[in-house]
Amino acid sequence: MLDVRHFYIHIPFCRRKCRYCAFYSLEYNSAMSAQFIDSLKQEIYRTSKNYSGGSVYENSTIFFGGGTPSILDTKTIEEIISLIRSEFDIENFSEATLECNPESVSKNKFEQLRNAGINRISIGVQSLDDVILNFLGRIHNSEQALDAVDAAIDAGFENISTDFIFGIPGQTQQQIIGDIDKIIVRNVKHISFYSLTVEKGTPLAKSVATGEIIMPSSDEIAEQYYSATELLSNAGFVNYEVSNFSLPGYECQHNLAYWNGGNYLGFGPAAHSFYDNRRWHNVKSVGEYIARLQMGKTPMDFSEILSSAERFEEYIMLRLRLADGFSVKTAAEILSIDVEILWSVLKKFIESEKMFKKGDVVALNTENRLLADGIAAKIVEEVFDEIE
Repeated sequence: MLDVRHFYIHIPFCRRKCRYCAFYSLEYNSAMSAQFIDSLKQEIYRTSKNYSGGSVYENSTIFFGGGTPSILDTKTIEEIISLIRSEFDIENFSEATLECNPESVSKNKFEQLRNAGINRISIGVQSLDDVILNFLGRIHNSEQALDAVDAAIDAGFENISTDFIFGIPGQTQQQIIGDIDKIIVRNVKHISFYSLTVEKGTPLAKSVATGEIIMPSSDEIAEQYYSATELLSNAGFVNYEVSNFSLPGYECQHNLAYWNGGNYLGFGPAAHSFYDNRRWHNVKSVGEYIARLQMGKTPMDFSEILSSAERFEEYIMLRLRLADGFSVKTAAEILSIDVEILWSVLKKFIESEKMFKKGDVVALNTENRLLADGIAAKIVEEVFDEIE
C-alpha cells in the first residue's frame, strides 16, 4: 500500500462567482450537490484501495477548498472526514481546514463544524471596504466579514486564517493597513495576502482587455505588499511564504506539504494529486465527474510522471517562495548535476543581495520576496543554459 497523509477536497459550488476567480466552481444546486457528494464518497472509497494513511503518522491534514465549502451542511462535512479517516486509517487530523465565505457562516455553524472535526477556519475576507468588495463581486459586506471572524472566535476556534487581496484598482495603501489592523487586534493567527491576478477567461480579464479597468502599476503593488509586510512583522507575524503570514506555530501545515513536495491526494472535480513524482488531476466538470464515477470509471483527466528537469524546476519555484529557501545540494541531486554548477549560477544573485546563503541553503532577502517567481524562473533558465 502507498502511504499518504494529506488530503484535499474540492467543493465546486458557490452562491455566485466572483469576477476575478479562475478556480473551477459553478452556482450551487441542491440536486447536483447531492449527486456530487455521493460521487465524491465513491472516489474516496475507491482510491483508498491503493493508498493507506496509517494512524502511526503525525501531522495528517485535510483541507476543504473550492468553491465555497461552507455552503455544505456540517453533517456532510463530518461524513467526508469520517470516511477518509476510516478508509485511510487516519486516527486524527492534526490540521483540518475549511474555507468559508462570511455570508455562509454563523456562531452556530462554526460550533457544528468544530464538532464535525474541523479545527482550522479560513475566512475569505478579501477586503473590509464595501466598495472594493462590490468591485470584486463578493456577496458579503465588511460588517459580515468581521462578524464571521468574531463568530469563529466565539465558537472556540483558535486557529483562524483570513484571506486578503491587494493590488485592486482604486484600493489605497491606507485601506489595506486599516483592514489588516482590524484583523490583528482580534488575535487572528494567520493571514494570507494575495495580489489580484488577471486570470484568463474571467470577467475581470475581459474588462481589463477592453480598457474598462486599469490595473495598478507594479510599483504601487509592491508598495502595498511591503507596507503590509512591515505591519505584520511588527505584530509578530512571520512571512513564511510569499503570500502567507502567521504567528509562530500557526503556519498552514497542509500548504507546507505542497510547497515542500509532499505526497497528497485530491478529491472532487478539478482536484490535483501528487505522489512520488507522479502528478494528476480530475476532470474539470461536475457533470462529467459524476457520470464517470456512476459508470465505475476514474474521474482522472490527466496524469504525468515528472522528469528530473521538471522536478528541479518545481523544487526551485516552490521552495524559493518559502522563507526557508532551498538546499543547493538537494537541487543539484534532483537534476544530477555537479553542485558547483548551481553555485556558479546562484553566485550573482547572492552578490547582488537578492538572495543570501546560510550553509547549504539559499533564500531570498525580505525586500525581494515579491520577486520570488521571476528570480526562480531566471535561476532555472540559467542552470539549463549551463548544462546544455
